[in-house]
Amino acid sequence: IEVEKARKEGPFVNLKDFIRRTSLKKNEYESLILAGACDNLVQVADRNAMIAYAEEYNTILSERAELEEKIVLAEETAKAETDIKKQTAAMNKKTSLEKNLAENIIRDEELRLTNVHETSTIVRCEMEFEKLGMFLTGNPLDEYFIDKALPDEDGFVDNVTGIITSYKPFKTKNGDNMATFLFTDKDGKTVNSVIFSRDFEQYQNKLDDNAVIAITGTLSTDEERGMQLIVNEVQSVVREKDIKVIVLPNARVLTLFATIVERDEETEDSSIYGLEVLGKRSSKMYRLNSKSINMVRLLGAQVI
Repeated sequence: IEVEKARKEGPFVNLKDFIRRTSLKKNEYESLILAGACDNLVQVADRNAMIAYAEEYNTILSERAELEEKIVLAEETAKAETDIKKQTAAMNKKTSLEKNLAENIIRDEELRLTNVHETSTIVRCEMEFEKLGMFLTGNPLDEYFIDKALPDEDGFVDNVTGIITSYKPFKTKNGDNMATFLFTDKDGKTVNSVIFSRDFEQYQNKLDDNAVIAITGTLSTDEERGMQLIVNEVQSVVREKDIKVIVLPNARVLTLFATIVERDEETEDSSIYGLEVLGKRSSKMYRLNSKSINMVRLLGAQVI
């Protein structure tokens, strides 16, 4: 409501103007900033820096209001006093408060957003999902080449890429490890997912909040649980910009090699990711490495 009232007076010029005119509480403006509502009020949308800036400016405004109130009270006290000493003391107090007010105004004028770094897509979307339960200003999967989405009906899910949220690993009564999480595909469809102990032990190092993975499993629906994805296989995926392509044109075939700059956590070795050979009439995909992560179809290839 406060935001709507303020907007009727005119558009917000910057973040400082927004904080000053809306008079929101700390938790209110923090939620709006984290949800991306104030990104257009700054040159570089570093949401954590924006929160720190808003908090400092809000402190300055609160201190100023308190100082102005005390100055008025000191002035009224000085006027009402008949005792010269008490009157002088009140005036001295007023002078001291006015000095503090001047320093407060200088702090206001010198306040700047500092050490800003644009919030990454993943982190930005994490903030939005936490506050809104949805992605608002972007999709963390935009940086990946994805050609599959979750099916609309029950059945087999074949290597669909998406992002994990609300990740909860736990132990069963028998002491087995498993996990549940929400899995959201490129179209924003979200499904409750579960990975049981046998598969969890194999893939747990790939599972975490905000991890982008490719899942193979089974989608099923019942009246009690609703739609649920039972996960059998998890693969890591690579962003488009991390794929380096060398094009080697031959007479009739275009051969593409892609080397992924993604190091193995144990060996720290990069590996050849995949090979795609396109003929005049057909396209065939080869997996060169049994340990390679999810095979990605390479972009920009043209049959010659």
